[in-house]
Amino acid sequence: MHDAVAAPPGGNVSTGTPALIVEIDFANDPTVTTRTWTDITSDVRTISYTSSGRQHELQRTEAGTLTCTLSNRAGKYDPSNTASPYWPGVKRTRWIRVRSVWNSVVYSEWQGLIQGFSGEWPSAGMDATTTVVATDSFLALNLFDLNGYSYPEQTTGQRVAAVAADTQVSTGNIDIGVSTLPAITFTSSESALSHLQAVEDNEAGIVFVAADGTLAFHDRHHRAIFNATSVATIGDLVGEIPYSSSARFELDDNNIWNRIVVTAAGEPNNVDSPVPQLATDTASIASHYERTLTKTLLSDSQNDALAAAQFYVAAYAEPSERIPGCEVIGRAAPAVWPYILGAANSDRFLWVRRPSTEASPRTISLPVFLERKTTTITTGNDWRVNFQFTPADARLFWRLGVAGYSELADTTVLGF
Repeated sequence: MHDAVAAPPGGNVSTGTPALIVEIDFANDPTVTTRTWTDITSDVRTISYTSSGRQHELQRTEAGTLTCTLSNRAGKYDPSNTASPYWPGVKRTRWIRVRSVWNSVVYSEWQGLIQGFSGEWPSAGMDATTTVVATDSFLALNLFDLNGYSYPEQTTGQRVAAVAADTQVSTGNIDIGVSTLPAITFTSSESALSHLQAVEDNEAGIVFVAADGTLAFHDRHHRAIFNATSVATIGDLVGEIPYSSSARFELDDNNIWNRIVVTAAGEPNNVDSPVPQLATDTASIASHYERTLTKTLLSDSQNDALAAAQFYVAAYAEPSERIPGCEVIGRAAPAVWPYILGAANSDRFLWVRRPSTEASPRTISLPVFLERKTTTITTGNDWRVNFQFTPADARLFWRLGVAGYSELADTTVLGF
């Protein structure tokens, strides 16, 4: 997500924080592949952007969003000002991107489509600002109707790539996928986004927009294979990524699921309904009462449905303690900025707490996956980053004959 290249100077730098680069393509319609970027960093006062992601691994991924307040004292961001150097390009549905620079390395931060401009005249009319609101490429996917489109039998990753091609959304890292989806012809209105979120749910993977604006897909084996070790430690010792004292742990019953019912899709021209596949955990039911989670797959495989039910009950009959997120503080240890700026969905971190109030010193260590990142910048003043996490279960998928990866229900869970 970043390039070690000769970096542009960026702008609005404060001590101990990266340089900021904000650019808009005023020249091209959004469907044109050419980009003509204009640097507007010097006019940025505040900017906040959240990456595409989710708060819980059982939820569908949400779009990334951006809000940016610009100085408009010269009227450059007033769509009706024909004297603006950017006229007539101050329009909705124009691309905007954010990058950062640290130690001459440029990091992609966010990219998406402007949804609107709003102007204000604060300080009793002695000032002028424009607020820009934007959404990532999920906006384009949500606007594209698949009615009339057909897709053959293909893996989940192939389906993601095919839909992205039809919607002209650029793709980045697309896993091949584990599940196979049946052929489909859309005969009624359904957005590309809705279908890809259903694909994501079927796969138990994640479809998201990466920091460089490309569509990405991680299948359900991605994290176990590519993110089995931590990128860095978020903790309270020198060399670790510092975090604010507002971090907390949670162990609640919101996502205890001990009775899982998964139904495969019905096959075309088959009058018989598919049989729901059931998996239960009697010990969890005895401890927490019965709690049912139901899911319906796009796949028509009964084996997939059964394997999914077994996987979910193994993972959620007694879910682990959670650290929902924390603010990481790059300014306190500037050497860790590359880990913060380069952090992306599915990256694995080790979150560590060493309580100083306890009589017997101990270390609390929880492996986590990054699900979402929010950055809030007041130019020339502050740069804050919040990470959202889900647990990275220490029990990984089964790897036959490999110590630490093959003891079922001890170091592993059933994968599907």
